Amino acid sequence: MTDGTTSPPGGEASHASDAQLPADRLRQADRLLAFGLLDRAEAIYGDVARSQPRNSHALLGLARVSLERGDDHAAHRLASDVLGMDPGDDEARRLEARLAEVLAVRGEPVERPPAAPAREDPLRDRHVPPDQARTTLLGRILRRR
Repeated sequence: MTDGTTSPPGGEASHASDAQLPADRLRQADRLLAFGLLDRAEAIYGDVARSQPRNSHALLGLARVSLERGDDHAAHRLASDVLGMDPGDDEARRLEARLAEVLAVRGEPVERPPAAPAREDPLRDRHVPPDQARTTLLGRILRRR
């Protein structure tokens, strides 16, 4: 803009042609989402997802839009889809796990994808007899004095 005012990223280019590279369009959608322009971000993520159904960035973008709108089930389903396509996708793994926990705490049914990690409890596999644990903790505290 030449009048000195600023507009959100993608403001004028949000109606970009389909000739624009998907990666550029996805970065634009990410910026729009960061500014809270959900409809415009969703439109771009959706366009890319329709043309490239296995594009994890577009699908996770749609999941984040759903999450912003409060639709945790749709966000979980999309994150699970990405995790099913790419079990090594860390963002999908974290989002799916977080949403699965939120839904479970609410008592809502959650279907976890096979690639989803089991909920980890770091103390579960480490067995220390309670009296020894107290002694060890007490010993550490007393040694510091």
